Amino acid sequence: MRALKPNPQESLELGKIPPQSVEAEEMVLGACLLGGHAADEIPFLKPLHFYKEGHQKIFSAICHLRNSHEPVDMVLVMNVLRKKEELEISGGPYYLAQLTNRISSSANIVEHARLIIEKYVARSVITISSIALRDAYDDSTDIFELASQVVTDMDNLTSSTIQKGIRKAEDANKETIKELKELSRVIDRKEILGIPSGIMDLDEKTGGFMPGKLIVLGARTSMGKTALALTMARYAVKKNIPTLLFSLEMNDFDLMKRFNAMDLGINLSKFVSRGPDAQELESVIRHDKEIAKLPLYFVDSISDIDSIQSIIKSAVHKHGIKYVIIDYLQLVKAPTVAKKGALREAEVAHVSRTLKLLTMSLKIPILSLAQLRREGTTQGAKPRLSDLRESGAIEMDADMVLFIYRAEVYADEKKEDHTDKEGFTELMIAKHRNGPCSSAYAYFDRKTTKFTDWNRKTENVQKQEEPLPF
Repeated sequence: MRALKPNPQESLELGKIPPQSVEAEEMVLGACLLGGHAADEIPFLKPLHFYKEGHQKIFSAICHLRNSHEPVDMVLVMNVLRKKEELEISGGPYYLAQLTNRISSSANIVEHARLIIEKYVARSVITISSIALRDAYDDSTDIFELASQVVTDMDNLTSSTIQKGIRKAEDANKETIKELKELSRVIDRKEILGIPSGIMDLDEKTGGFMPGKLIVLGARTSMGKTALALTMARYAVKKNIPTLLFSLEMNDFDLMKRFNAMDLGINLSKFVSRGPDAQELESVIRHDKEIAKLPLYFVDSISDIDSIQSIIKSAVHKHGIKYVIIDYLQLVKAPTVAKKGALREAEVAHVSRTLKLLTMSLKIPILSLAQLRREGTTQGAKPRLSDLRESGAIEMDADMVLFIYRAEVYADEKKEDHTDKEGFTELMIAKHRNGPCSSAYAYFDRKTTKFTDWNRKTENVQKQEEPLPF
């Protein structure tokens, strides 16, 4: 199936006039033709945004002069059109003169330009939808590829047209002061600024996972990536923070078994392999009422980035999602990139960049788990940023990179005694765009696969100051 290429000028449903504002187009062109610097005020406007073909030609000539650092006025624009042999299709000298007669200044040119773009986006949405509707009726169409392409076309449309203009420092600072005042109130109440992880030491060092940030949690196999992610999700939803968890390795039944084991203190290995005894089953059934209150959502059957992006956007709107966890990044596919014959590194780079842009646009934190190269840590060496598998782009796009290091795992593999290391977990902050790199410490309970604070291993309310097993 061919890729969808939206064409705003493509004929739409018979008898319906496409969205347009010819008056706004005339006002913008007239203001530019008057001379001065009107064209410089609307660098975001492009010829293709105009509805009338003649207006596209005129504005293309205006852009040519502007980009060549030449002055713009009616005579010079007319000269460019004449050289391109497009003067007559643009309406001729009389029409250009009429455009300048309809306006006296360029006072509202930015607002008129934005109206032109709004109508262009409306036409493009109709065109994309019309093409998708036509192809959906075709039995030879790969429907999943079609759905993915529609998402891509819509995202490309909005990202290419919705742009911020130049802002004065004074205006930006007013919003900054407003935000800082709110943060100050939060600090006075001794609260975490971002989404809390549930590990006190980590939250104190990071301030929580902040909106608009991409956090990568990396570890090699068997270190407990999924367990820590579920621990973090559990803590967030118990704080009534709507959370969406994508699991590409486990289904939602397996995740809920882990969740119940964490909550009820059940031995997960026994729970899974032999099933619960009568008392444990009764506990799980009673616990269902508590589970029902939690704003936790799972997706366990989607693996391509376009679908993931679409689901996240929909969930934010429909369920008020404030926090997203993806387990794990290297399992996410990018079909549109892969079809071009790109290396897997390029595919992973596309995925990480998409997640970064998504977290910025939705203003929510996304925690993405990542696999590390096994060969980089087999000798017990602590993980490094270079150990992230398949793409340096992950490191570049991430606002924060965390690594899990559990010395007892390596001791187990070497059949060494690890009594002094049991449960000890170092959470290494290997990259922190807005803070220092350091380490936080936690305790891993193998029985329930739950992470807790290192100085609260027994879940006591009172802190127990214990030396770290170094």
